Amino acid sequence: MDDLSTIVGKRDRAVLLLGLATAQRRSEIADLTTKDLTRLDSGLLVRIRPSKTDQTGKRDVIGVPLGKHPETCPVLAVEDWLEASGRRIGDGHPLFSRVFNQARVSTTKISDRSIARIVQARAAAAGVTGKEYSQVFGTESRISGHSLRAGHATSAAEAGLDPMTIARTTRHRRLDSLARYVRPASAVEDSTAGQIGL
Repeated sequence: MDDLSTIVGKRDRAVLLLGLATAQRRSEIADLTTKDLTRLDSGLLVRIRPSKTDQTGKRDVIGVPLGKHPETCPVLAVEDWLEASGRRIGDGHPLFSRVFNQARVSTTKISDRSIARIVQARAAAAGVTGKEYSQVFGTESRISGHSLRAGHATSAAEAGLDPMTIARTTRHRRLDSLARYVRPASAVEDSTAGQIGL
């Protein structure tokens, strides 16, 4: 991203990094308010609003630790956006809003479709098309608002995390749903073929 000094760049970076770190759906990202955040010394707590995997409304909480690299730290990105937008944790504003004329922050929340557009536009600008996963998944993947959630699960599986650990963050209630991302990412490492003496 070459526009991180702008308010739009700050918002988009926060959307991407927080969405990836919390494996949220685009509607969940759009629904966040500043009251859903709690800042700790070690990072950020994010309360997820009732959604597909939380229909009882118990409000899952996801921890977001401070990142290892300042430029990709979701906590620092959110703080940078809050400062630029004039918001504070707990003040009740939507966390992410539209920006008019590259300068004026709206008081209404961003739409879930806008989240998808941000993901798609930023991926295109970075040269990420989704084709790199087409051989793994058998069909051409496309970049969408769901890519943050899917990307988290796939990256976590590639890092060797077990499905139960991944599911605690992604909030998948059924491991067979999560397996769509985990199995392709770790298919070789998980194969029993290496254990049968071939």
